[in-house]
Amino acid sequence: METMRTLDVRVERLLFARNGTRQRGLNVITQYLWSCPDALWELDLTDNEVFADPKAGPTPGSDIVSALLRCIYNHSAYPMTVDYGREGMKVVPFLLRLGGNGIRYPEKLLRQIRSKGGKER
Repeated sequence: METMRTLDVRVERLLFARNGTRQRGLNVITQYLWSCPDALWELDLTDNEVFADPKAGPTPGSDIVSALLRCIYNHSAYPMTVDYGREGMKVVPFLLRLGGNGIRYPEKLLRQIRSKGGKER
């Protein structure tokens, strides 16, 4: 990922399902997303070793999943839009797959991101 970031490699999808991604790996992915000027269409992190609990720790909401969500929420490339001429701008959905990880209280996690996120979406 660091090489991709350094060489400014841009992709539409990052598919990391079932590859043992942990906190350090997700941090590198988040750094790549933040530095890439283009939006991804899909990020698949299904069935890895990613953990988040928005109620835990000395600073709730400071986990790596929250950092990823804040990156996407605040990045100027998201949501991605496409100009369809006379039909106008259309929003392209971003597919984030996080199933099969240790993410507790996902609704609370999203509420925290929105409350800290900055601009309204």
